[in-house]
Amino acid sequence: MTAISQPLDVFLQFANGLAVALVLAFVAIVFRNKLQIASATLAMTFDGAVFGAIGIAVMFFPFPIAPGAALDVRVVPVVLAGPFGGPGAALIAGAIVAGYRLYLGGAGIIAGTGAIVTVACIGAIIGRRWEEKAQRIGVRHLLMLGLSLVAATLGWTLLLPADLVPIALKTFTLPVLISHPIGVVVLGLLLMHEAGRRHAETALQQSEARLRAIIDNSPAGIYLKDTQGRYILANDEFLRRFALAEDSIIGKKADSFMSPKIAERVAIQDREVIENSKNVTMEFEATYPDGTVRRQIMVKFPVLDADGAITGIGGINADITDWKRAEENARRSEALFREFFESAELVFVTLDTGGRVIACNDFLLRLTGHKRADVMGAVWWDMFIPADERAVLRQLFEHTVVEGRIPMPPHFENDILAKGDEHRTIAWDNVLTCGPEGEIKGVVCVGVDITERRRAIAAIRMEKERAEQYLSIAGTIIVALDATGAVTLINGKGCEVLEFGPTELAGRNWFDALLPAESRERSRAVYLGVVEGRHAPVEYFENEVVTKSGRRRLIAWHASYARGETGAVTGTLSAGIDVTEQRRAEKEAADLRDRLARVARLSTMGEMATGFAHELNQPLAAINNYARGALRVLKKSPAPDMESLVMALEKLSEQAERAGNVIRRIRWFVQKNAPQATAIDLNQTICEATELFNDDTLRHQVLLELDLGPALPPVLADGIQIQQVVINLARNAMEAMESCAPDGRKLAIRTAVRPGSRVEVTVADTGPGLPPEIRDDLFEPFVTTKPDGMGIGLSICRSIVAAHGGNLTAESADGVGTTFRFTLPLADHPATAAA
Repeated sequence: MTAISQPLDVFLQFANGLAVALVLAFVAIVFRNKLQIASATLAMTFDGAVFGAIGIAVMFFPFPIAPGAALDVRVVPVVLAGPFGGPGAALIAGAIVAGYRLYLGGAGIIAGTGAIVTVACIGAIIGRRWEEKAQRIGVRHLLMLGLSLVAATLGWTLLLPADLVPIALKTFTLPVLISHPIGVVVLGLLLMHEAGRRHAETALQQSEARLRAIIDNSPAGIYLKDTQGRYILANDEFLRRFALAEDSIIGKKADSFMSPKIAERVAIQDREVIENSKNVTMEFEATYPDGTVRRQIMVKFPVLDADGAITGIGGINADITDWKRAEENARRSEALFREFFESAELVFVTLDTGGRVIACNDFLLRLTGHKRADVMGAVWWDMFIPADERAVLRQLFEHTVVEGRIPMPPHFENDILAKGDEHRTIAWDNVLTCGPEGEIKGVVCVGVDITERRRAIAAIRMEKERAEQYLSIAGTIIVALDATGAVTLINGKGCEVLEFGPTELAGRNWFDALLPAESRERSRAVYLGVVEGRHAPVEYFENEVVTKSGRRRLIAWHASYARGETGAVTGTLSAGIDVTEQRRAEKEAADLRDRLARVARLSTMGEMATGFAHELNQPLAAINNYARGALRVLKKSPAPDMESLVMALEKLSEQAERAGNVIRRIRWFVQKNAPQATAIDLNQTICEATELFNDDTLRHQVLLELDLGPALPPVLADGIQIQQVVINLARNAMEAMESCAPDGRKLAIRTAVRPGSRVEVTVADTGPGLPPEIRDDLFEPFVTTKPDGMGIGLSICRSIVAAHGGNLTAESADGVGTTFRFTLPLADHPATAAA
């Protein structure tokens, strides 16, 4: 082989390898497209393996230099693995081919392996940007890639054994320089075409997917028909409205699922679209399968091909029920707003940037007395603003509306002028109006006439100041508390009594600041219980407060309660009177009354002494007789009759006990004990009292009648004091009947339950009655009908009954006797008795 023909032979051998690579690459592309590998990693691995296999395949068509050293076109598929399969594919292909070259071994192992690795890296670098640059890469770029393979191949040839380098360069330089660029260009063009086609298919698939997603997710019903009216596409919304499946409508006409009447109308519209090649729009009501009637708007349009020929009919159905309802509501709202605008007692005014009125409502005209023709176009402040405020408001308007230097105040108040120079105070809300570019066009003002409100507020303020003056000079303590017990108001009298300044108590807790420690928490609990609705409100109560100096004062309170919208207590207003001295005087009076009552009892006992002496004489005489009899029996016989002796001693004991009982009753009645109200049996108490004046009834020859109510409930009273009242009334009655015939003297004592949880005691006689001149003053001290009487008995009786929460009255007429009545509370009644 000559030096000239040898490169030609090498070139032909390389061309043979390139042809094999081209065929294998074409087969791989066809096979790859049919596989449609979804995973990117798997696709990259597959492409790398395919191009590695092509590289090994062309290694079976080498041109040997020496044993173990040969050249071929293996680097061409390796470098093209990057643009076709990506950087990973290039590296995988390079690894496969390099591995096979290492397996072959020989003198050229280093040069061959190095060249493979180099071009694999070049392919990886090119593949990194291939997809996004593929549309702009041409033959020039592929030639440059081919020349880079030439440089890499010849460069690594220099690493052959030294004796082979000259031969390799001389033999292979020209074939490599021709074959490798041509091979890269041919295979690259094939791959570029495939990449473009694949990119176009992907874009088409994505476009179809997006279009289908848009159609299927559209809230409107979308469909396509052919020129015969058969459906070829329908989206999910269209199928849902008619409760259809896609396979039940495709290829069919409207009459297969619509009523004949509607189907005929649809066919007429389809013909109109095709014959006139124009859109058809109409509104109609459709009844859905669920029975609801919805308003629809339909647009049908011709579908044209590239030449403008009609190939089908497109349609869009939109449900406009809600839109129509909203439109109707908007019209209704606009009408209502217009009615409100004209009839509401609010001032509506719109001003332009020059301050001229461009809109106003009738209320402004009625309020000011102007006519609309005079107001429209007039400068606002020149017509409506008082002269002394005109300049200020004009300047404010210019700074806000005209110049935009400061924000428009959303709220303000000012006076406007009505006819007759009347001033009306208006509270304004203002909003700037702007154009499409954000430029200020004017201002809309809505105002409320607060003239009367201002006057009312001024009157209320005057009344408040006057009320505060009244509270300050009132002789009553006025205190207001909120729901927590904090002081919100206290008048001058309260500050004076409590010894605090006018502002010292404001906001402080009443219970912590003024109540004694021993009653503080109990009072607080009661107050919070009322606020929280757990206790009934207390309208009257008395409690002690501690003044600033530490003195204790007893205050009698009358409380009223403030309530919120839900009826819950939100605070209290209490009026109090300092009753410290009054209660001290009442206690002293009560003590004096008790002493007088005891004196009266002693006086009564003095008057009853003769009767008690007579009553004691009987048991004492009997005791003496039984004692003497017993002594005689003992002296008469050394063996006395024990039975008669025991009987005599028993009689003696009974009479001694009888005398002791008389003495105990007298001591109990006259002893000085502190009054104590307890639950007592009133009938028993009255029976015991009758025993004390029983001798008087015999001496005065009076018939005593007791009519005591059966099963009388216990009453709350002091038993001794009630007996004193009954005895005093009974003795007065017996003395009053001395002028009557003995057979006509009757004293009746009765008890009975009365309404209001009370028991009534009645003491009635058959005497001559009370003289008319003393009936009105009967219970006054020192008023008496007895020549030697003191006139304090009935007064003391009335005080005792009143202290028990009852009332003592007398009824009398000439010649028909006198009846005294008094009441006592039951033991389970909330009233209390104090003596």
